[in-house]
Amino acid sequence: MKKELTGYSQEFRLSSPENTGPLKWLAGVYGENREIFKRKHTKLFIGPGMTENRKTDETANNMALFGQATYRVHERLYFTTGVRGDHTSMDGEQDYQKRIGRFTRLKKFDDSIDNTEVLPKLSVSFDLDQKAMLYASISKGILNGGFNSVLGESLADFTYDPEQMWSYELGAKTIWLDGRLLANISLFYLDIDDKQVMEVIGLNRRIANAESASSRGLELSIKARPVEGLDFFGGIGYLDATFDDWQVDGYDYEGNSLTFAPEYTFNAGVQYHHAPGVFARLDMTGHSSFYTDAENQYECEGFEIFNARLGYETASWDIVLCCKNLFDKEYIVERRKWSGSSEVVVDGDPLTVGIDFTWRF
Repeated sequence: MKKELTGYSQEFRLSSPENTGPLKWLAGVYGENREIFKRKHTKLFIGPGMTENRKTDETANNMALFGQATYRVHERLYFTTGVRGDHTSMDGEQDYQKRIGRFTRLKKFDDSIDNTEVLPKLSVSFDLDQKAMLYASISKGILNGGFNSVLGESLADFTYDPEQMWSYELGAKTIWLDGRLLANISLFYLDIDDKQVMEVIGLNRRIANAESASSRGLELSIKARPVEGLDFFGGIGYLDATFDDWQVDGYDYEGNSLTFAPEYTFNAGVQYHHAPGVFARLDMTGHSSFYTDAENQYECEGFEIFNARLGYETASWDIVLCCKNLFDKEYIVERRKWSGSSEVVVDGDPLTVGIDFTWRF
């Protein structure tokens, strides 16, 4: 596949001055233009005497106005409200050629996506004291639609719709042991319409829209600093994410788990920073098993990966030795059907070592 991308984006913001009273506000405008052209995808062999070739051109424009205000009712109670007006327009066209022996079939798809959304947000927070805060929030979000450029043989397969989501969250942030221990917990529920679902067919992927889905769960994180410069941190998350309404070709996906959504996630690590600049970090991330297809037939086992960083930093430059997958863990990140009873598996990244150098000027 060959892809050429050009794009421009700009954002302007205005905010209230510091220490001007109980009201703080922020307002802004955002614009983006993006072009993806001469995207070519060729299958040299998809069956006896069969080849495919696709060329896709895409353009996208996004404009948004946003604003947010926080008002302190009294010294412990805060209300925040905000809204974002978002407009996206996208145009795409594809030349599709499929050859079977001496016969060639040509098609051309041409479609547009035009979507305008108003995305509100409302939250309230209350300081129990200087060491504990409770909060609740409601917000609406969107994940833009797009074009399936490498799979599909009809106009209906060429596009997928935006995903819309209402998010509800309750949580608490706390400080213990004179600031040496931080502990946060949150409960959340996501109500999703037109859920974008990754479908894998052979070696290629496309995105389809499920009618509705939902996710619920909790997250717990802690960070401890027993002595200056030494930090321990960790977290665990629980997720129950399922399709609520989606039927395709007589198959009912209701109750199936969402793809690539493990039930449990976890992380832990330790970091040491010695002034003026030597630091070291060892961390672990992992999760339980998850499905890679909406039918829940292909499952990847859970795994955990260790990473390490060792470096030196100054006010103007940093140099870091990085190591990902420290113990060269072998793991699978995707399973999918290939043909008949055979399947394809995708391995995770092996042990990777590199050096990062950053210079600030």
